[in-house]
Amino acid sequence: GFVNNYWCALLSFSMSKHCQNTFNMPFFIVEEELEKENDNVHMDDVSNVYISLPLTHFLVHLLKESRPETTLSNYESSLREFVDQQYPTGIASPLTPSTSFHCLPTECKLWILCSLLGNGNATFDLHHLYKDKDKNCFYLISPCRLYVQI
Repeated sequence: GFVNNYWCALLSFSMSKHCQNTFNMPFFIVEEELEKENDNVHMDDVSNVYISLPLTHFLVHLLKESRPETTLSNYESSLREFVDQQYPTGIASPLTPSTSFHCLPTECKLWILCSLLGNGNATFDLHHLYKDKDKNCFYLISPCRLYVQI
């Protein structure tokens, strides 16, 4: 699963560091909601996708820091603007007008949440420890835990 993942570790760490006094949602709730939305990527009928209300409220909260006008009714457009600014020039954003955040691959959602938590300038205490014989990279994200990028 995605739990043993670089972006998941960054999100866990940054939530514990940045969200304690503003939006107090435990990381395990985010994990559970991302897991529930995991099947959305493969659904052809977008009317049947699972849209997590806790994740939606979390997105609105994070977007309000850089876009105070963000509400539940316009968070997708605010999120598209934010992601467009984060992506390098010449690379297409994963959030097109016809794509919802909730239908993106989990890895992409994790990257977006990490970027929002860092207001686009995420700085984390990330230490690359080593690469094993199978070329798996091991990271330590203080004071969190050890994670592998496979």
